[in-house]
Amino acid sequence: MELNNVSYDFVRNGPMADTIRAMKDSGLHRWGFAIYKAAEITDDDTWVRYLDALKQDVHEELEHNGRDVLLEQYSSWPALSILGSTDAQQDDRSAVRANFQQWCKERLQEHQHECSTSDNDVAAAAIESMEMMPRFRYCLYVDQKCLDTLAAHASAKATRKRPGRGPPPPALVAMVIDAGEHQQAWEYYNLRYVAGLYEELHKTQLVQNELYVKPPAIGPLGFDSM
Repeated sequence: MELNNVSYDFVRNGPMADTIRAMKDSGLHRWGFAIYKAAEITDDDTWVRYLDALKQDVHEELEHNGRDVLLEQYSSWPALSILGSTDAQQDDRSAVRANFQQWCKERLQEHQHECSTSDNDVAAAAIESMEMMPRFRYCLYVDQKCLDTLAAHASAKATRKRPGRGPPPPALVAMVIDAGEHQQAWEYYNLRYVAGLYEELHKTQLVQNELYVKPPAIGPLGFDSM
């Protein structure tokens, strides 16, 4: 199943509708957040396993919602890093926002060139659709504390008799950072539900989401804390 062959009726009648619609309207057939690694993280092997665990969590959520066949092929989670190190986590988040905004600017320029057309109205509508994607308004940030959540998460998954079955494992956590209108907003998030968050952020801001919880609580449920 490919995006170009999917009808809008199909989109309206199932999960992840806004994510699918945004890709069709913009011509950018990619979804997912850029994910930043803190400068303090030097264990590349653990970082690779963290990214693999993230993608497995996304797969399981898509499979649960019956959208894995369509959406997994367009799933994209660029792994980025920022140079330097700071003592204050607040400064780290500020550096991530600044770097991410530049990354977005460069990617949007690339996509604008890709979708160039003689119809200026069509091109303008496509770029506007891209700019409103959660992909270009929010990013993920992983510091050492977030990376440390991998051990318990991976251990619990390793005991499952069948992949994707059994009780939910301890959360694999990242920070979700708002780089748009509410630039001081951020949230710890259980990546088991990150595909659903991406979908919700088409319709609402992070802090306006009814499931938003203030750090150090871990969204979307807020039962556990970092």
